Amino acid sequence: PFGEDLTRNRSWDTVVQLDNQVICDCVHLVAERLPVEYQSVTKIIPARHRNSSTAPGSPTKPFRYFVHCGAGASDVVRIEVQAFHDGYFRPGNRGADDVPPGFSAPSWYPWPMVRTSVDVPTLVEHLRIDKGWGNHIEQSEDAGRYLCEYTYYLSLAEAIESDRDMPLVLFVHVPPSGGPYSDSELAQIVRDILEWLHTTYG
Repeated sequence: PFGEDLTRNRSWDTVVQLDNQVICDCVHLVAERLPVEYQSVTKIIPARHRNSSTAPGSPTKPFRYFVHCGAGASDVVRIEVQAFHDGYFRPGNRGADDVPPGFSAPSWYPWPMVRTSVDVPTLVEHLRIDKGWGNHIEQSEDAGRYLCEYTYYLSLAEAIESDRDMPLVLFVHVPPSGGPYSDSELAQIVRDILEWLHTTYG
């Protein structure tokens, strides 16, 4: 939750439905709620990629797929394709001082912009046509320069730096309440994304 309503976030209402599910008989899903705070996200995202967490229930192997979800403002599901290093001026939940140093991702990530390796146009077509979700799903190149995009940048950068097979990273913005999809339908869309990732990339 962020902004004026600190009670709920529809993206979490969506993905928590998938926690601990198994898809394609071999992919175990783990849902984690991230705080809308730059300092926390800067620690959590690299830890998940490097599997250095000691939290109960943490996986014993690095994740293969990272699908981050956030609350969007439009009435479409937006699958983001890129994230930028700089421009994070809007404070997080900790208050006016909750911005990253220099309004940027950490300096040890050298890329001004990073893009997902996932074939998003094909994924969007699959969801619209093959899965029958219609035209309220689209590709986006503007993730908002807030904690959603900051999270996405860190996750993509960690994937690039990894010495193992590159994890497949996406960010999905879900519509606000009252949009074209119910919470259960949004959860199914995210599940369809994960199943497509596994079928396409293994």
